[in-house]
Amino acid sequence: MQSSTSKTPIGLFKFAGGNELPPRQYPLPILRRDTVPYTTKQIEQFNKAIQLHARMNHINDAALGKLLDNGSILNINVTSDDLKTARSLWGPCTSCLIGKMTSPVQSISPNLLCIDDRTGFMNVVKLESKSIENQTS
Repeated sequence: MQSSTSKTPIGLFKFAGGNELPPRQYPLPILRRDTVPYTTKQIEQFNKAIQLHARMNHINDAALGKLLDNGSILNINVTSDDLKTARSLWGPCTSCLIGKMTSPVQSISPNLLCIDDRTGFMNVVKLESKSIENQTS
């Protein structure tokens, strides 16, 4: 437990190595300098915000913004405004969108396959449910 006289801030997350994040696994689209009204340093901050989102297992942007605003993440100088601006420039996280996709659920009713041992005749009987109690004669 830290003493109350310690000057080291207490946070939920601490990244070793200062303000450096490892390189992205996929590159962001390159922004042409003449198309955006931001400096190179600001664009680097936006990139760090996106990297932080990915490093924190694709945490929700609102939750990450709260962590950044509360000072709960140490050794990183990214703000929630950097994250918001990054999203406006590059759009939503592709990995998060893919993770939210679902395939349509197909309703499959239970069937009973009956095979006659002597003749090999097969018959499929459609059941109302898998429970014996719910079957009608």
